[in-house]
Amino acid sequence: MELIYSAAFLKAYSKLTPELRDQVDKQLLLLAYNPHHPSLHTHKRRGQEHLWQARITRSYRLFFRMEGSTITLVDAASHEK
Repeated sequence: MELIYSAAFLKAYSKLTPELRDQVDKQLLLLAYNPHHPSLHTHKRRGQEHLWQARITRSYRLFFRMEGSTITLVDAASHEK
């Protein structure tokens, strides 16, 4: 899969701690290789049919759009409970 980094994602990524950025980098490798890798817990966002999310940690998520073989990264943010 090809990953495209949106400006919003890059801004959010720059605000993460170095430890979280390391986790994001690890998860992005998995996402590029297999968007449905079990450790990502990938699923569509409720109420937003074109937006997907994947787990970074228990508290943080990646938000993205998938079209064909392209993934556009939208955000990396705290998980809403």
